[in-house]
Amino acid sequence: QTTRNRIMGVMTRDDWQMVFLDTPGIHTPRTKLGNYMMQSVREAMDGMDGMMVLVDATQVGEHDRAIVADMATRKVPKVLLLNKIDLLPPEKLLTLIASFADSGYDAIIPISAKTGEGVEAVAAWLKEEVKNWKGV
Repeated sequence: QTTRNRIMGVMTRDDWQMVFLDTPGIHTPRTKLGNYMMQSVREAMDGMDGMMVLVDATQVGEHDRAIVADMATRKVPKVLLLNKIDLLPPEKLLTLIASFADSGYDAIIPISAKTGEGVEAVAAWLKEEVKNWKGV
């Protein structure tokens, strides 16, 4: 369940098209493969117009919070996605969102990759923010 290479996906709507790059997860490399994967992440970050950081909302740890903080320093529109919300009670989700409120992201969007909840909200946010940032 590890992305080892950048994977490109394209989302097309009537009035826009976006290219997404899924990169390996950010981690401290311990092997040559780990070094290769982190190089892929660094290359993908060059020239990006926006960034989505995905966190598994069911198991947020200190390592996740450190990555979220590091990515918050990037000078592009950025959104923090809290995935697997279909597995969380609403009160726990609200507490989690509040814990990231001052994390430096332009938006925090809860999603469920399994059910699709929140996915269109992410696409709409990216379209608007990247357009504004690029001055399109």
